[in-house]
Amino acid sequence: MPELSDIDKNNEYRKAVTKLLMSEKRPLLDLDIEHKIGRTIITEKEIVARIECRYWKSYPTGTRTDGIDVYYMLREDLEKFWLNEIEIVLDELKSEMILSDLTKKLSDSFINYYALRHNTYSQFEDISYYKSNVGIQHSYENLIGFIDNNKDKFYKKTDSIYGSNALVKVGLKSWLEVGIFANPQQIIKNEIINSILKKHTPPALALENITFRINRLPIDAGIPKPFNNNLLEKIILDDSDRFKYDRSTGLVELIDDLTYLVSVINKNQFLMKEFNFNLQKAGFLAFTFIGKIFPLKEAIDYVSTRPIIFINTVKNLSNEFSSIIKEDNLFLNEFIEYLTAILQNNTSVNDWINENLTVSFTEFDGDLISKLRNPLISKLSPILNISNNPGNLFQYTLKAKLEEYYNNNPDKKNF
Repeated sequence: MPELSDIDKNNEYRKAVTKLLMSEKRPLLDLDIEHKIGRTIITEKEIVARIECRYWKSYPTGTRTDGIDVYYMLREDLEKFWLNEIEIVLDELKSEMILSDLTKKLSDSFINYYALRHNTYSQFEDISYYKSNVGIQHSYENLIGFIDNNKDKFYKKTDSIYGSNALVKVGLKSWLEVGIFANPQQIIKNEIINSILKKHTPPALALENITFRINRLPIDAGIPKPFNNNLLEKIILDDSDRFKYDRSTGLVELIDDLTYLVSVINKNQFLMKEFNFNLQKAGFLAFTFIGKIFPLKEAIDYVSTRPIIFINTVKNLSNEFSSIIKEDNLFLNEFIEYLTAILQNNTSVNDWINENLTVSFTEFDGDLISKLRNPLISKLSPILNISNNPGNLFQYTLKAKLEEYYNNNPDKKNF
């Protein structure tokens, strides 16, 4: 056991190392620390991180050797680097990454960011770092702990049944909030609909049959397989608009797309101020009149029984929503154009929308949206859908109102 004086010396040494690293704000070679402090480094792992950088040194003879340089850095500063770099890497890639791949990205960026060079580096030698562990333990435990400690920024999941940390996936939490990535049950539900029931004639199968078929598919849902009957039954029961389920027989029937769309559009209504349009998804937008008197007197009774006044399709809601409702666009959406024509006394279209309409968004398979758009509009016949809607009873009245509006306001017309 060391003498008290030795312990005191070690404590003073740790303080000196910490102070040096705090002043430098970058990784320092162990040899540089020894040169400045006068001793081989002794540190607390909780405060200071040990980082290994591997290098190749080539010789004129064509041979080369490899070696390891050891750096030290305040763990707080290292984790700030992790935080910023992981955010940027994931944001640029727009995809989840397994820890082994993420660590490789961190390694390259760490060497570049701090312009690290071997301690004997010169322009006359071919010597360079090719890999760094970036302070990450071999089993990734400290990186996983870091992800867990930053749940406001990241999420993690694993598809591996072997429990390998290297295969743990990491993503940005913001993706979950704006819907870039569906949850596991949504992934499974989509496969039940598109890969199983829609490919079966008629679109109905027993629950056990669906369970067997879904497990045969190469699905990456983020939860271990095989999926069981209980999980699939819960998914089906949670969406009675999409599935008809007879528990007595175990038969699951898919409700057709058009009936499903009408049902969910009528249910999922939000006031404009409460509507979350920051979803990077494709689907159907529907605007429903909830005001007292519709501004086109000829259609007051009609709208009272058919309150959905406009339907629009989007490929990416987050990117397209503002252009649909914006009243000062160079090229107006027909929704805004016809509303402008029927509103009186220079009423702000956006103010009127906020006070008199609700909006709903129904996510849907992008390949089917264009196919279903016209049948859906034909079925619901929204009054302000004029294009591709020959059954609109008020199209000529609305076109006359629009012509009158532009005659009175020629400066508003785009040629």
